[in-house]
Amino acid sequence: MAHPSKSVIDYRAEHYRFFALSFLYKPSRALVRHFLSVAAGAQTGDDRPDVAALCKALSGAAALDDKGWAALGGEYSALFEGTDGRFLPLWESSFIERGVLLNETTRRVKQHYRRRGVRLRAASCQLEDHIGVETAFMYHLITAGTDSFNDQEEFLRAHLRTFGESFRSMLQAQMAGGYWAALSDYFAAFLRADLSFLGSARTSVPPVQLPEDREFLSALFDIAGPEELEEPPLRRVPVSGTNNCGGRCLFYARVQDGAVLRLDGGRQKPEVSGEAQLPCVRGAGYRQTYLNASRLRYPMKRAGRRGEGRFERISWDEALDVLTFKMKDIKDRYGPASRYVNYATGVAGVMRGDKLARHLLALDGGYLGLYNTYSSACAEIATPYVYGTLQTGSTSDTLPDSKLIILWGHNPLETIFNPMTRRELMRARKEGVRIIAVDPRYSDSARLYADEWIGLRPTTDGAFIDAMAHVILTEGLQDQAFMDACCLGFDRGHMPEGYKDAENYADYCLGRSDGVPKTPAWASKITGVPAEVIAGLAREYARSKPAALLPGLGYQRHGNGEQAVRGLIMLACLTGNVGVRGGNAAGLGHVRQHRLPSAGIAANPLGLSIPSFLWTDAVARGTALTAKDGVRGAGHLPAPVKMIFNLAGNALLNQHSDVNATAKILADDSLCEFIVCSDVFMTPSAKFADLLLPGTSLFETENICSPWDQGNYLLYNSGAVPPLFESRFEYGWLSELAGRLGLKGDFTKGHATAADWLRGSYEEVRLEEKELPPYDVFKQSGGWQYKNNKSFVAFENEVRDPANHPFPTPSGKIEIFSPRLHDMSQPDDIPAIPKYVPSFEGPADEKRAQYPLQLIAWHMKTRCHSIHFHADPLDAGEEQVLWMHPEDAAVRGVTSGDEVSVWNGRGKAYLKAHITDRIVPGAVAMPQGAWYRPGLDGTDLGGCINVLTTLRPTPLAKGNPQHSNLVEVALRRAE
Repeated sequence: MAHPSKSVIDYRAEHYRFFALSFLYKPSRALVRHFLSVAAGAQTGDDRPDVAALCKALSGAAALDDKGWAALGGEYSALFEGTDGRFLPLWESSFIERGVLLNETTRRVKQHYRRRGVRLRAASCQLEDHIGVETAFMYHLITAGTDSFNDQEEFLRAHLRTFGESFRSMLQAQMAGGYWAALSDYFAAFLRADLSFLGSARTSVPPVQLPEDREFLSALFDIAGPEELEEPPLRRVPVSGTNNCGGRCLFYARVQDGAVLRLDGGRQKPEVSGEAQLPCVRGAGYRQTYLNASRLRYPMKRAGRRGEGRFERISWDEALDVLTFKMKDIKDRYGPASRYVNYATGVAGVMRGDKLARHLLALDGGYLGLYNTYSSACAEIATPYVYGTLQTGSTSDTLPDSKLIILWGHNPLETIFNPMTRRELMRARKEGVRIIAVDPRYSDSARLYADEWIGLRPTTDGAFIDAMAHVILTEGLQDQAFMDACCLGFDRGHMPEGYKDAENYADYCLGRSDGVPKTPAWASKITGVPAEVIAGLAREYARSKPAALLPGLGYQRHGNGEQAVRGLIMLACLTGNVGVRGGNAAGLGHVRQHRLPSAGIAANPLGLSIPSFLWTDAVARGTALTAKDGVRGAGHLPAPVKMIFNLAGNALLNQHSDVNATAKILADDSLCEFIVCSDVFMTPSAKFADLLLPGTSLFETENICSPWDQGNYLLYNSGAVPPLFESRFEYGWLSELAGRLGLKGDFTKGHATAADWLRGSYEEVRLEEKELPPYDVFKQSGGWQYKNNKSFVAFENEVRDPANHPFPTPSGKIEIFSPRLHDMSQPDDIPAIPKYVPSFEGPADEKRAQYPLQLIAWHMKTRCHSIHFHADPLDAGEEQVLWMHPEDAAVRGVTSGDEVSVWNGRGKAYLKAHITDRIVPGAVAMPQGAWYRPGLDGTDLGGCINVLTTLRPTPLAKGNPQHSNLVEVALRRAE
C-alpha cells in the first residue's frame, strides 16, 4: 500500500475520509477530483482492475456537465436516501438480521465507539452502524495515531470488513456498472488490503499522528474521554401494539444503549395480567416490521409524475413551507370543504395523526369529514335502524353460559378480534358448548373452535337467514312472547301506525306477500347449502336456550351487507336470545364498560361528512355528490376534494377498492391538487404523495391504546428509542404548521408535547375511573387491567322491563320493520324489512357468464391489514396464495403451487394457487393486505385483492363491498 508522495497512514486516512463522505453525502466535484489523484497514484504501483475501474469512474464523474452531475446526485439520493423507494440496507445490523436495525450488532459497534470516547451526534440523524459512519470512525481512529492500530484491526475484522463485502454485493446488484458499482468494488478490495496491512503495521510503521478533518468529524461525532462514556444499563421498556390490530398485545422491549435487543412476551406484570393477551406472531415480529431498513428516512417532495414513486429529499423547513402555502392556497380558492383527511388506521392509539390533522383543520375553518369505517360500515349503519344503538354486545364471559354458539362469518383466531372472545370460546368449548361456524371458508377459527362447519356461497347469508326463519315460524319454534313485547313490524299484528299495509317480515318469509315461501329448498339453490342442513341449524338454534349468534365483520362487507346484518338481528329476536345471559343480540356488538382516554379534538365547524368509502367520488365527482350518496350536512358537496392528508394509512390506494381506477383518479393532479402523506414506509399509497413525510413507529412514540372491543384494559406504549433518521411523530410537525397558521395555542391546548397531552387525557379519565393508578405508575407498569369489570348482557333491562326501559329507537321497540328505511322509498335495494336482496357480483349476477367465480378475502395471522407485508420473517408458513376448491381447479387444470392469473374487468393479479376443500365450490379466496406491485403491463405481481374489487358502494351505508367480486382464474402459462 505504499504511495510515492504520502505516508502510508495519510494515504489510508484519505481513503476512509473519501469513502465516508461518499456514503454519507451527495458527491461533490472537489471531492471527486481530489480523490482521483489519490486513486491514480495507487494505480501506479498496483495493476488492479478495481483501481482502474474506479479511476475511470472518477474521471468520468469529474468531466460531467451540470446535467450529468445532477444525475449522479440523483443516483446517490436513490441509493442512499431512498428517493425512488429502493431503501437499500445501509446498516451493518440490517445485513446480520434480515433488514432489522438497532439490534445487538448496533450495540457492539457503539461499544467500539465508546472505548475511544466517541459518540454519534443526534443531529446527524443517522445510526452508528451506517456504512458511512463506520468508515468515518475508521478515519478518526487512523488520524488518532498508531496507538489505535489494535482498535483499527479489531473494528475492521469484527465489523467493517465483512460489512463492506456485503455492501459491495448489494450495491453491485442495484447498479450494473457505473460510478457507484466501481466505488463499492474498490471499497471492498481496499478493506481486504487494509486488514492485511494492519496485521504487520505495529512493527513496520513508525508512530505518527495526523491532522484530522474536524469539520467533517464534528458534524458526526462528539469526542470525549473514554471514561466519560459508560454503557447504559439494560432497560425493560413496555411497548404495545398501537396499530389497528384487535389484540392490542403488551410486550417488553429489552433496550440497551439505544438498541432493541429483543421483545419479551411471557407473563405480564400483575397490574396488567389477565385479559391483556400475549403477543402473537405479529407482535413478536414488531422489530422486523418497524425497525426495518426499508423505513422512510427524510422529508421528500414529488419529483416525477404522481404515482411513479420518485422523490427529492428536502428539509423539514421546506416541507412545512410547502404545506403552509398549500393549506392557505387551496382553502382560499376552493373553500375549507375541499380539504379531506383520509381514513387511516396505521396508528390507532389516543394520539394519532389523522385525528390531529382534523383538529388543526377544524381550527382553520373546517374540512370534509367522514363517517363509518372500511371494516364495519354496513353493521355501523344498519344496527341503529333496528336497535337504536351500536352497543349491542354482551361481555365474552357470558359465552360459556350458552348452549349453542354460531360463529357467523366470524374468524377471531386470525383477525385477533379481541383477546377476550378467543379466551372465552376456548373455555366454552372445554365446557362442552356446541359451536358451529357458518362461513364460505373453513377458517382456522372454525378448525379450532367449531364442531361443525357450514359453507355457504358468498353474499347469500340473507337467503340462509330467511330459510331458517321459515323453519322456525312454520314449526312454531319462535319466542312469540318476546316478539310481541319487544319487536315492531315482524308480523301484520305489530305494524306501526301508518304502515299497516306495508310488507311485514312474516308475510314475506312465508310467501304470503310475494308468493315465494322462503323454504330451505328455496335457499339451498341460492346458498349451495343442503336444505336439511339449513333446517337442522334452524331447529338447533331455536331449541338451544340460550344460544349466541356471534357475527364477525366479513359477512357484511358485501353488496347486500346491511340486509345480512338486519337478518341476523331478526334471528336473535325471533328465538328470544336478546337480553339473556348466554344469548347474543347480533348487530355491531360493541361493548364498552369503561371510559377511554381521548385526544378531545375540536369539532368540525362545517358539520359536513361523507361515507369513508366514497372519498374517490368526492375527488372525481365533487359537487355532484349529494345526500343520496350519503353526504351529511349539506344537499351536495360545496367543492370537490382538492387536498388530502393521508397520515399512517394505506387506504389511499392499496386498501381501497379498484386500485387501477383509484390510481387513475389520484394520478390526475388536476383533480386532487395536493396530497401529503406521513408514513414509516414507501407503501403503494405513499407513492402518490406530493409531499412525503417520515413518521415514527410504535418504538419511537409514546401512546395509550385499548383493545378493539370490551375495553377492560389500557396499555401504555413507551418510546423505547429516539425517532429514526429525520422521522417525526405527526404531532410535532402539525404543531409547527399550526404555529405558521397562527393557531398553535388552540392546537396544542396548552400541552407542550404529545406526551403532556397523553397525561392530561389519562388524568381526565381517571377522574371518572377511580380504580386507575397515577399516571407514572401506569407508565411504569405498561398498562392497567381493570379489576372492577362486571359481566354485561346487552338489553337485559329493556327485555326484563320494556315499559320502563324502552329501546333507543323512535318507537321504543326493536324495529324489525323500519319506518325510516321505508320512507326512503328504495324497496329494491333498501327494503323496510330484513329480506334477502341479491348482491351485485353475487351468484345471480349475469356477469358470471364471463367471470364465474366469487372472490373473497381473509385476514392472515401474520398481517394486520397491509402492515407487516414487507417483513419477510413474519411469513410463518403462510403464503399469499389463492384458495380454490378441487372441483374448480380440476376444470381449469390447476394444481397446488401453480402460478395462476386471477382477473376481471377491473384488473389482473398473479399468485400461486392452493387447492383445498376448505373453500366452497364456486368461490376463491386470497388474503387481503398484500401490497400492490404492478408489472410493466399493469398486472399486479403481489397478489393485491383490490386490483379486483369494485368501487360500487353498498346501498344504505355506502360502505365497503370488498368481498363481492366476480373473477375468472386460469394457469398463467395458459393465458
